[in-house]
Formats: sequence, C-alpha cells, structure tokens
Amino acid sequence: MFNNGKMCVFIRKDAYEVACSIPHTSEEFRHLMRVYQGSWMDVDTEHLFRDQFNVKTRMNGWVRLPYIYIAMVRNDARIGKKLCLNCGKSSVYKDSMGRFHKTCPNCKIEQPNAFWIYQQDHSTNGVIC
Repeated sequence: MFNNGKMCVFIRKDAYEVACSIPHTSEEFRHLMRVYQGSWMDVDTEHLFRDQFNVKTRMNGWVRLPYIYIAMVRNDARIGKKLCLNCGKSSVYKDSMGRFHKTCPNCKIEQPNAFWIYQQDHSTNGVIC
C-alpha cells in the first residue's frame, strides 16, 4: 500500500504482542494486528489526528489505530498543519507575514494555544512516533 505519495504508516512488527498486552483489547483488533504487523497501510487524510491514524483494511474498512502500534509515518499530511481543539478540523493557514493565525478558519474561534503543529524528522525521511 506504500505508493503514489499517499500518507501511510508502518505497523510495528510486534503489534500483535502489544495488542495482547493491553487489557480489554478485542479479539478482532488483536487479529487485525496479527495480520497487518510489519506492513505499510494507507491513512485517511480527510480526518487527521495528533496521535491516532485511520487506516484502510481489506477486512474491516477503516480502523483507528493509536500511535502505540505505529513504527513510522511516510508522506505525513499533518506536517505544517494545525488542528483546532474546538472543532477538530485541521488546516494550513498563515497570514501575509507567514505567521499562523490564532483564529481557526473553520469555526472562527480564537484559541491561540489550542492547536498542534507537526514537523518532520528529516533524518529518517519520515515521522517517528
């Protein structure tokens, strides 16, 4: 699935063991981790999160994976974007001076400290979680 410049994540090679070590993890989710551990998976870039990824599976459609199951992110669509903690939408928005606005362009709420921004780790050609 790692192709065409799409955002994708590499599932940890020990994802199944990690899933088994977390109490109350469903058998279905453990099975998914067994199947996809050590694999690249495409990420839904319509809905971006700081510490979770919506990934497309062949069996279950979209599944949300917490960062604990991710070893690396490629073509990260979150880089340079901010997420409004009020409306939950991410946007790239700067003023004419190149500074990020303090007001969300989606919900128009001013929340100067209610955003996160991603930066890429160039040493690995990807973002390490």
